[in-house]
Amino acid sequence: RSPRAPRALRVALAGCGTVGGALARLVAEQRDALAAAHDVRLEVVRVLVRDPVRPRDVPLAPALFTRDVAA
Repeated sequence: RSPRAPRALRVALAGCGTVGGALARLVAEQRDALAAAHDVRLEVVRVLVRDPVRPRDVPLAPALFTRDVAA
């Protein structure tokens, strides 16, 4: 294992339904284990959805949700 901090891997999700929501939860729950095992820290930086203000049961900040595909 490297003595330096894990490198960041910025991830954008297209959708936050069954698959996207499960992936967001998995990344949040397994972030430390993934960093330790693979020397990579996953960071969800944007989520493309139809309705950005709709409440969702995922551990992501509401500001990450957008309907702008270019974002």
